[in-house]
Amino acid sequence: MAAMLTAILLSCDTDINVAPVYETYFTKYYGEDGNQSGVDLAVGDDGTMVMVGTSQSQTNPITRTFIVKVDPHGTVLWERQMAGDNEVPVDVELDSRNDILVVSNVSATGSGSIPRASIRLTRISQSGTGIDSLIITDDVTKAELFGTAVTEITDGSLIVTGYAGPGLVEDQNLLRTDAQDLMIIKVDPNFALAPELEAGQGGEHIGNIVKLFESQGSVPQRFYTLGDSDRPFRGEGFKQAFEVLQWNEFFVSAPTGVAPSGDAQSSSEAVVMPIGLQRGYVLVGSTGQDVFKQIFMTQYIDGQSDLSIRFSKVIPTPRSAEGVSVAYSDEGSMFVLADELQDNNNHDIYLVKLGSDGAKEGEMRFGSIEGDDQAAAVRVLPDHRVAVFGTIELETQKKMMLTLVSPTGTFSE
Repeated sequence: MAAMLTAILLSCDTDINVAPVYETYFTKYYGEDGNQSGVDLAVGDDGTMVMVGTSQSQTNPITRTFIVKVDPHGTVLWERQMAGDNEVPVDVELDSRNDILVVSNVSATGSGSIPRASIRLTRISQSGTGIDSLIITDDVTKAELFGTAVTEITDGSLIVTGYAGPGLVEDQNLLRTDAQDLMIIKVDPNFALAPELEAGQGGEHIGNIVKLFESQGSVPQRFYTLGDSDRPFRGEGFKQAFEVLQWNEFFVSAPTGVAPSGDAQSSSEAVVMPIGLQRGYVLVGSTGQDVFKQIFMTQYIDGQSDLSIRFSKVIPTPRSAEGVSVAYSDEGSMFVLADELQDNNNHDIYLVKLGSDGAKEGEMRFGSIEGDDQAAAVRVLPDHRVAVFGTIELETQKKMMLTLVSPTGTFSE
């Protein structure tokens, strides 16, 4: 696998469009000329927020990563287009140095510099200046690579997770063509590919890791990857389901797994439970058929030697809804964000509040009247407000949307 280092950022300053201020929440739109779609949101200890999405002009179909930093009130501090055509960001995180990490998927350019789908990992300062940029491409097995997230671990290394196209792991026991394999790539603190390079896990036709977590205080070091696959270790045949794999020796030993029962499931996001609560993780996504899906979530408890399921449940909604993002408050309440299908086949952004046991406590909906709006991320700010991030379709353009919900705001019963 070869790597190429670049670090180029473009800047573009525009005004923001401000929606009316409401009693319990307010909304702001962000973007420049053309269409901007929200993808992910990271929150700093000071309440500032970093939003990433995509940007396309009205006359040029090229997609670029668009990044915006705002203060706790949603006021723009800076905004930029990042270098690289036909790139789609999938994750933004803050590392231990408080630098910004962005994972983007890069479309192939045929016989050019990027012959197959690859991943870009970028490090940016809090002032918006580029620090490092690494293109990760597989020149050994020739597999296409697709990232979903990045995690910084104790030694300062960065772990990029996602999935790879056919070629990464050969498995002769599958019933049909292998479509995608689970993928883990390690990048050292100097932004170079680590000697381990990558690990794959076979045994499934389709698989995806949405996030890796390091179990705190475990000796020897232990990691969990949360996602989904159709691996048949549940004894139910090849059926797509939530999946957690435990890696006792990183990239070395075969992992062991745990998965909930029930209908087919696909995952979207995983988060760690906050300090003060029982140690564990929650994974959110959807279950059901294409014509009618429901939000599905599972909470896992991190024990001394393994991971166990505390609960798995469907969050019922009257309309088809797909879980997109999840966040915890310090008190243990959960907020789940979803795309909810409407009668006109467009979507609204749906936010549901859950108790620590997963019981539904209230809900809110956001969106334009006729547009096709999309959920991206939900986060809880240090002052306990809830940040809802996504895309709103206006009359002629799409814009990134940030809604801040007051902690005293009333959720409908």
